Amino acid sequence: MTSREREILEILKKEPMIAQQVLADRLKLNRSSVAVHIANLMKKGYIMGKGYIVSEEKKVTVIGGSNIDLQGFPNESLKLYDSNPGKIETSLGGVGRNISENLAKLDIPVRLISAVGNDFYGQKLIKESEDMGIDMKSSLISDSYPTSMYLSIMDEQ
Repeated sequence: MTSREREILEILKKEPMIAQQVLADRLKLNRSSVAVHIANLMKKGYIMGKGYIVSEEKKVTVIGGSNIDLQGFPNESLKLYDSNPGKIETSLGGVGRNISENLAKLDIPVRLISAVGNDFYGQKLIKESEDMGIDMKSSLISDSYPTSMYLSIMDEQ
């Protein structure tokens, strides 16, 4: 894709119904030049038909688990069947979500198909995953089941 085609495509993503003459005026080009660039973008598959419907970016699709990880850390040696003062840490987890996060960190477009509950933790998983660049639009948000949680109890060290 040429730099001019990239420039036109970015405008079309924001304003898919823009007229070719308005686009030409904005870029200080002839309308016929804009028409040629648009035709090239259509041939290359970046634009799909009239109204400049932009094709979706290709993404790696991960299908897998998303959950909240809870880790308990006692202050002293763990005493079975007794109270164990300490602290609890939470983090986002699940193999599918973890793979998706690492792909996003590598700037690889990624979509995660997973399932979360329609609860505080499910909303947290969706929001924080989307904030790091993971497309979560295809994930199931269940009203019937809560978000999965993983609990580990560590030792004092």
